[in-house]
Amino acid sequence: MTQLVEDVKDFVKINEYANRLVYSFRRQYFYTGWNHQKVMIGLLQDNLDKMVKYAGEDIVAQLGIAIFLEACEQGDEILVADVVEGSLIPTIESLIQSLEFEVAPEEFDYYERNLEALRRNGMSELIEALEKAEPKSGKDYSLEYTSSGYLTIKVDDANGSYYLSGNNNPMRDAYSYVAGNIEDAYYRYTILGAGLFFEAKAIIDCRPDVELEIIEEDAYLLKLAMHYADVEEMLDGGLVDIKCQPYTDYIKGCVDDTDCNDRKILVRKPSVKHMTDSATREVFSRFFMNIMSRDEQRHFLDRNYRLNVERGHNLKSADECRDLFESKRAYLIAGGPSLDPVMKELADRPKDSVIICAGTSAAKLMKNNIVPDVVIITDMSYNMYKQIHGKLDEKRTKLFYMSTANFKAVADFNGDKYLICQKGMPVAEEYATEHGYTIFETGGSVSTTALDVCLRFKCSEIVCMGLDLAFTDNKTHASDTLDDSSITNDEYMTYEVRGVRGDSLRTSENLRSYHVWIERRIVNEKRIKMINISNGAYIQGMDNRAID
Repeated sequence: MTQLVEDVKDFVKINEYANRLVYSFRRQYFYTGWNHQKVMIGLLQDNLDKMVKYAGEDIVAQLGIAIFLEACEQGDEILVADVVEGSLIPTIESLIQSLEFEVAPEEFDYYERNLEALRRNGMSELIEALEKAEPKSGKDYSLEYTSSGYLTIKVDDANGSYYLSGNNNPMRDAYSYVAGNIEDAYYRYTILGAGLFFEAKAIIDCRPDVELEIIEEDAYLLKLAMHYADVEEMLDGGLVDIKCQPYTDYIKGCVDDTDCNDRKILVRKPSVKHMTDSATREVFSRFFMNIMSRDEQRHFLDRNYRLNVERGHNLKSADECRDLFESKRAYLIAGGPSLDPVMKELADRPKDSVIICAGTSAAKLMKNNIVPDVVIITDMSYNMYKQIHGKLDEKRTKLFYMSTANFKAVADFNGDKYLICQKGMPVAEEYATEHGYTIFETGGSVSTTALDVCLRFKCSEIVCMGLDLAFTDNKTHASDTLDDSSITNDEYMTYEVRGVRGDSLRTSENLRSYHVWIERRIVNEKRIKMINISNGAYIQGMDNRAID
């Protein structure tokens, strides 16, 4: 290894600690931040002469070292972070970029050092797997520099090209990942997908108390990571375990293992994209979408639950409306494009039937002089308020609202409204159990929730309209709905599904997950007749009727 390579490694290490320092001080983690500051000062003292050799005397001022040291002496965490972020990091990244033109990425190799660390920490089986590893068929792996000096891996396969980490500053990205996914309540984590260990390093840096398990199913990718990511320090901390096994095997093992109950599973989206088997990749895409959506939306869900339930008065449960549905034909009205051509049939429905519609389609029904018996809302967003505000007949229509639905939309409705407690929200489940209410399965959308209501309330027949679950005629929703728009970007439509007309339709990841959920939910519901009137996706288990 040349002296230039060693020097660049040292500069990258300074950059890494600089980002750690900024992250800690911005979070007001002062104990951790000052520890990083001590390490940084030592690294700067050891490497300043080298930086001057490569970039000249001016680099000392450009780095802002004098102001940095003065701020450190004064204990001014804000100024320290400002100087490091505004002067030191950009300058050292510029230096690294200028030097890397002279060095091939393959010269940055940590493999032997990392293997020794694996041996010291009892991971001999992993070493055997790494030594036998071969590239996955149909995938081409290549190394590239990021603008901050780190390496990233680019993969080319039949689906195109993608990176396993960011091209700017993947270490800084990793700290953002930690901020969004690591919770104080958990001390044991599993991350599916190693990448180049940026996320793993950030987790250990921010939470040195956690036990971290890293699962990577591509042994060759893991071998590359061992070559080009320095993980010696992370492994020697004693709380990190790395395994090479299929993600599906790991998840199956967790299902029956009570030891996994207090463990949080994290998923790297690029690692899901890297999966070879398309069916397995689809399952994990839904798994990723579900857990990440839950984490991202948790605070909004908690807020809505608190305002809808904990601060609610004289709450009524949807169970009180069971007689409205039992033994009757229910028209489940979603907002898909196929709703437009069936409006007349809906207007001529039997008088003893019941209409339950999503908030998306409520205004459209009212515009056509069709008053829904029940409007159901589940979305946490303010969009719900805009969908139904001033558009419903509050004397004739009942509102079913999920416990975490947008609180403003719920409060704004002055008619009869009824609470739905959903499975998967622990506080809602506890509230329902305490009060003897039904716990509903939601399936992730308003239409899937409405279907569960109809099934649990024992309708004799369920007629679905506008339940396209695909972009029929390249449309997202029916006309006169708030979300009506056309699809022009093929990348948005990631799956292909069979259509009711026998054609092939494109759909998105979330719609596909609802489709799968519905087919699984109805598989054992043999006593209730279900009809899907649509030109959208074919739903197995329903009587699918195309629209002329």
